[in-house]
Amino acid sequence: MVELPEAGGSPVVHFVGEDGRSRDFRFAELPLPQLHQELAAALAARVGPGGGRRTQRAAMGQWQSIRRFFTVLEGLAAPPRRVEELTARQVERYWMKCLETCSPATAAKQVQELLRLLRALPGQDRLGADLVEYMAQRRHGADAQSTALPGYSDREFQAVMAAARRDVASIRDRLAAGEELLARYRTDPGGLDTPAREQGARLETMAACGRPQVDYRGLAVGQYPRAMYEQAGQLFVVDDDLAPLMVYAAGLTGRNPENFTEWGTRAKGLRADFTHVVSIEFRF
Repeated sequence: MVELPEAGGSPVVHFVGEDGRSRDFRFAELPLPQLHQELAAALAARVGPGGGRRTQRAAMGQWQSIRRFFTVLEGLAAPPRRVEELTARQVERYWMKCLETCSPATAAKQVQELLRLLRALPGQDRLGADLVEYMAQRRHGADAQSTALPGYSDREFQAVMAAARRDVASIRDRLAAGEELLARYRTDPGGLDTPAREQGARLETMAACGRPQVDYRGLAVGQYPRAMYEQAGQLFVVDDDLAPLMVYAAGLTGRNPENFTEWGTRAKGLRADFTHVVSIEFRF
């Protein structure tokens, strides 16, 4: 949200991010007051609910790009006084300034960030033709392609991790129930009712040979694969378990996802027709 002081002066952009943290960005700290109102509107669009910078860290990065750009503009022989006077050459000067302290790749990203901000300026039809053309160039414009995938915001990451945690907890509880029944069968099979005792016997055989033991009585032929899959899941990790387990492990450890992808590929190769299975012990 942009606050315009009633008595005049420079605007303030109030930011509240998805991570719950807030920040006020005060344009009074910057030179060239004639540009403050429109750049404040662009910043508010970038860090607002519909923008692409929704954490305090990301919003601070956008603010720093504005500060650096104003510093470059102030140093020009004829600084711009209106958005119509912004030019591609000024953006290139900003790029050269970034190169003084950053690698070429980092400088390019900072320029892209600035151009995304300029694309959020109100009244795009007022921008000069050279700047509009510059922003449209894929080589260094705001639409430049990146080899890296965008990261999650804090809210998105927390939602992904919450879903993965629920799935992993369900896997844990399922395996624990199978292990408990197996332990009860081994300790006192006579204390179980007939269905539980029969299931315990199947689990004991499964634990010994690593193959699902299924009671096919009353099942149609088309139901056999699903019954085998469900029976295997009483003691073993199955295919559907791999995604939540790897997502949760990657989120907790911060390890490269490729490490878990390789692990998953090897694990899937071991489970043809449930001849071999992967078993784990999971604890929170």
